[in-house]
Amino acid sequence: MRNLEKYRGVIPAFYACYDEKGEISKERAKKFTSFLIDKGVKGLYVGGSSGECIYQS
Repeated sequence: MRNLEKYRGVIPAFYACYDEKGEISKERAKKFTSFLIDKGVKGLYVGGSSGECIYQS
């Protein structure tokens, strides 16, 4: 069995951060990531179930 100990705590689905033009904003993504880290999040579920994945193609 694998050691799943590292997967404890809150691991939120990371959503894409868009700008006013509807483009993905790297700057907003960095700020959001920093916010989550500051709140104690230990991992992110990228491309998860936050709902907008179907609109990113």
